[in-house]
Amino acid sequence: MEIPKLFNSLMQAIKLAGSLDVELKAIEFYREVEKLQDELTDVKKERDEYKELYARKQALIFRNGAWYIDPKSGIDAKHPICNRCYERTGDISYIAMYGKVARCPHCDKVFPRLKVTCTIRSTQKLI
Repeated sequence: MEIPKLFNSLMQAIKLAGSLDVELKAIEFYREVEKLQDELTDVKKERDEYKELYARKQALIFRNGAWYIDPKSGIDAKHPICNRCYERTGDISYIAMYGKVARCPHCDKVFPRLKVTCTIRSTQKLI
């Protein structure tokens, strides 16, 4: 039985008994239950966000000084990606060369150990 229906049944029984003190306590109790339900909803939402973040982190592999998406994850990304952007939002941001510096075009994170041959040129477009 849902809590609002249960509460309504309880209130009807209390009103029939005619106890105002018990009725007030029941209302106070119901408000606390509503707060707990809201907290539970928030905790479930936060848990789901952490599960999603964990899944994204599990899909990353480190090689040649950069992060790549594991081909086993089903995502086709052959170039190194910015792990910061991917972990935060799930967006794939390819690392590009700007002069002799490999960096993310979205968050400007620099990848000093990344080999030049691994990245895309800053002018190269990906599908």
